Amino acid sequence: MTDSTNATGPGRSLRVIAASDAPILVQRDGVAVPLRIDRAAVVALASEQAAHAGDGSLFRFYLMLERVRGTHDATVLQAFLRTQGATQAGHSQDTYLASVGLFGLRRASADDAGEGLLYYLDVTSHAALLQGAIALAEAHLRVSIRPRQALPGGVAIDIGRISICVEHVDA
Repeated sequence: MTDSTNATGPGRSLRVIAASDAPILVQRDGVAVPLRIDRAAVVALASEQAAHAGDGSLFRFYLMLERVRGTHDATVLQAFLRTQGATQAGHSQDTYLASVGLFGLRRASADDAGEGLLYYLDVTSHAALLQGAIALAEAHLRVSIRPRQALPGGVAIDIGRISICVEHVDA
């Protein structure tokens, strides 16, 4: 998936609205990752949502973790969205989005195993929060990826790209 504007998977077409610019290395307690917002994709999404208002169409939001590789099987990663000024004092706040268990990670990371694992995490229940954060952000969203339990020293999980995608599902 090298096209930064769209992602396709088995039987689906997804519009990428924000994505990381570089590979991510998750170590110990996790990492905060800026996702560059694609303003043209956001405008296209808003137009499509307006055109389908009231017709029963659904828009599903996904957090995608692409090309996941590592050696620490059965690690559970949690994803959080950082929003600025979300509290009364105006401090940033992390909102839990989803979790994923990395079963089979070691096998998917072998030299002959291809590009690693791919995860589509359904975050549609946070669509309003995501769209609000995108509207307020100038250029980037910030997503944190944290292991449920800290990774041992010397252990890392590589993620090729993190993106937020939208799928239009006809009624």
